[in-house]
Amino acid sequence: MDDIVLEATRYGKAEVRVVRVAKDGAEHSIRDLSVSISLSGDQAATHLSGDNSKVLTTDAQKNAVYSLAAEHGISSPEHFALVLARHFLATCPFISHARIAVEEYAWARISCQVNRALNWSAGSAAAASIAARPAWFSRTLSVQAASCLASRNSS
Repeated sequence: MDDIVLEATRYGKAEVRVVRVAKDGAEHSIRDLSVSISLSGDQAATHLSGDNSKVLTTDAQKNAVYSLAAEHGISSPEHFALVLARHFLATCPFISHARIAVEEYAWARISCQVNRALNWSAGSAAAASIAARPAWFSRTLSVQAASCLASRNSS
């Protein structure tokens, strides 16, 4: 087994969906993100001897996304990607690189009558009925992407 050389490896959690509704007065805003995480570091023991002590589970990665979104909010996809990358590098000494990709699905405000029942729509189908509000949102086709690659050796 001494002749086996393990190249760089990475693992992670793909497409963690985060939808945050900011209720600031009468107008609410929506942030709808898909977050993918890719971590790498000292993983040799995991692959060569089955020692998973240096593996951050995908559930822990997903829960970190939800927890950090609640704690820090989502001011922009880029900022949220940095928050996540810094978190994984600061809390997991066995991780040397964190790559975070964030896609944001844009929602557009659509004017309508105040005394009508309104729906939140996702694409063309209504997702849920809500109480009367002066406006509602529908998801548009535009997608913004943010990607962040951080490592312990970078400044």
